[in-house]
Amino acid sequence: VSQVIRKGDWLDCSVAELELLRAKPENIPINIVYEDAHVLVVNKPPHM
Repeated sequence: VSQVIRKGDWLDCSVAELELLRAKPENIPINIVYEDAHVLVVNKPPHM
């Protein structure tokens, strides 16, 4: 719904409860390009 909100209008908003996502670990080789005490650079395949 699209409507212009004007001074004096009241808004009632509700936020849907977020669903917890559960990621499963995978044994994927990681290509580390550079690493030091502050930075880690990883070369990853697209869409990973």
